[in-house]
Amino acid sequence: RRKIDVESVFGGLKACLGFRRFSVRGLEKVKREAGIALMAMNIRKLVAKNTNYNYFITQKKRLVKIKERFSLIS
Repeated sequence: RRKIDVESVFGGLKACLGFRRFSVRGLEKVKREAGIALMAMNIRKLVAKNTNYNYFITQKKRLVKIKERFSLIS
């Protein structure tokens, strides 16, 4: 009976995988395509959890910030 926020799941699909619309018609086919997209999202989460993926993302953000600082100075 607890409320579950599902909007973050769809937001993640849109932002990370670029999944914005279905490419098939029919309820059964849409269910299959949504299942494949959600499996891809779960695999991506597992890979990020098992590797230092988050470390590389933070390093990339730091590099972008450093570049922005130098561009402001020059």
